[in-house]
Amino acid sequence: RPEYKGSSGQTFDFAHIIALFMSLLAFLLSYDPICGERQEGTLQLCLANTLSRHKLMIGEYLGCLLSLSVPLLLASIITLVMLQFMVGFTLTGENALRVGLIFLSALLSLSALIWLGLCCSALSRETTTAFIFAFGAWVLLVAVYPNLTLWIAQWQRPVPVTREALSSEGVFGLALSDRQELPHETEKMLAQAREQALNAKLAQGQLNDSLKLLSPVSSFLALAQILARTDVTAQRDFIVQARQLDQRFRQWQEEKLRQYPERESYYKPSWGPLDTDGLPAPQFAPIPLVISLHRALPYWGSLVVFNLIFCSLAFALLARYDVRFN
Repeated sequence: RPEYKGSSGQTFDFAHIIALFMSLLAFLLSYDPICGERQEGTLQLCLANTLSRHKLMIGEYLGCLLSLSVPLLLASIITLVMLQFMVGFTLTGENALRVGLIFLSALLSLSALIWLGLCCSALSRETTTAFIFAFGAWVLLVAVYPNLTLWIAQWQRPVPVTREALSSEGVFGLALSDRQELPHETEKMLAQAREQALNAKLAQGQLNDSLKLLSPVSSFLALAQILARTDVTAQRDFIVQARQLDQRFRQWQEEKLRQYPERESYYKPSWGPLDTDGLPAPQFAPIPLVISLHRALPYWGSLVVFNLIFCSLAFALLARYDVRFN
């Protein structure tokens, strides 16, 4: 997971830090180039000479992208260093590749935001107006839209509370004496209620992930979760494997109790320790890189589409500028 938990218990999620601060830096770098030169009169001078509009726009874009690449690369290196202090994390070749793909995904997301900032710059005649447009876009993408998708997912896929998941004739409708007489039925109904709540929670997360495709910032966050194997699908795979381990343990436990039936109710020190031969070892098969790449394809495609749309819009807005009028 792309996060580090320090000794104080605070959790630092590097993906959200990149999405929050680097996206703001992308807008701060890209809102000013076109309208700033227009306001100072240098844009009219540049376009009146042999400098073409597309070369001017590409130059501004590359300058912003290179300015963001350095701090982003440093943040990725710091992430790798801090991950070394996480319990259970080993920097293998696959893990390093996953971190590198997260870096490239962040760069692709920031590229789309740079193009959007250049759109705001080419659309405005004053830097103040461009800043308002860019800051509004940042607030919309970073603060408003993620909370909106979460609200939509909770509205469309509500998670039932355990008490509500049971019918009025279920566990909470039984008298205390009835509950004591029917412990297995009670446990079964509670298990069904928890299963319903879990399935609803997973469905809610999947809908939220689908809505992330409509935002370059949210798409990057989804990519970071997929590549770090902390997305909803990875959580579901972990739950399935945990249940399989629990089932194997219960089978082993029942077999041991059949061998030593007297130990089911009480234990005597003279019996000695229980024979743990055949105890199933906890095993977890992580998601292979190929499957993670397959799940990440829609979000990479979304970022490419955003880059193409904002790039085309920025060139179209600059093409409308008339050098005869400042």
